[in-house]
Amino acid sequence: MVNLRAMTPQDLDSCVALTQEVKWPHRLADWQQMLQLGEGVVAEQQGRVVGTTLFWRWGTERASLGVIVVAGALRGQGIGKALLQHTLQQLDGWQLHLHATAAGAPLYRQMGFVAAGEVIQYQTPALTPPSVNQPAQEAQPGDLPALAQLDWQANGFQRLALLQQLWHSGARITLLRQQNEPLGFAVTRRFGHGYVIGPVIAPDSHTAQQLIVDAMQPLAGAFVRIDSRSEAGLGAWLQAVGLQPVDNPLRMVRGSDWQPQRMTAWSLMSQAMG
Repeated sequence: MVNLRAMTPQDLDSCVALTQEVKWPHRLADWQQMLQLGEGVVAEQQGRVVGTTLFWRWGTERASLGVIVVAGALRGQGIGKALLQHTLQQLDGWQLHLHATAAGAPLYRQMGFVAAGEVIQYQTPALTPPSVNQPAQEAQPGDLPALAQLDWQANGFQRLALLQQLWHSGARITLLRQQNEPLGFAVTRRFGHGYVIGPVIAPDSHTAQQLIVDAMQPLAGAFVRIDSRSEAGLGAWLQAVGLQPVDNPLRMVRGSDWQPQRMTAWSLMSQAMG
């Protein structure tokens, strides 16, 4: 018998063990950040957490889902489906977004999700940063509402709380300006084996590349990861600066997909949070 209930901070050590089993890189600190910003559900059997899912409400219309994991010995028994159904009941009427593994995509299709593109995960175990031509500026707390507006234009997500949490937790948030107004921004944070650069929000690829190169400067020799939608077209450039493609989850939506408004998400915050 499997019981579904709300995830609590006390569950997170068990959640880390589940992601380690499937060789996902999430640390306890990553799980803590995700739960602080969102809501989670666990599947529990005989007092043991055997499945998880998380979701984030970005505003009042759009939400993202992720980290849907079931213990290997119990897969194929409907636990993942039960977790997803339970989550979807809580998000009835919302426009939903997730990134699917090849194994998970058939279930999501059954639940009304449709393919909307592909995300490529690029990484390097030891970054050699390219030279920077135009250094970016460090964002200050007063900049965050304007950066959240750029993020909304690109993604349709209202994520000021995310940017504030990232800033307070020590993530590096940098921006470029045009006529004293933010033109685009990049976030660099600790995650998994090293660092993730994302989200990167900018109006064009040239600005995005400038932001990414600046973000790379303090990361010489570090493990660095960037998750970029294939339609953004950064792949060849990312490989030219030393990051290699290692995975390609499917971007799926349930409801309407967002149409960007003069701004593009060149790199994701994460595959779970978008």
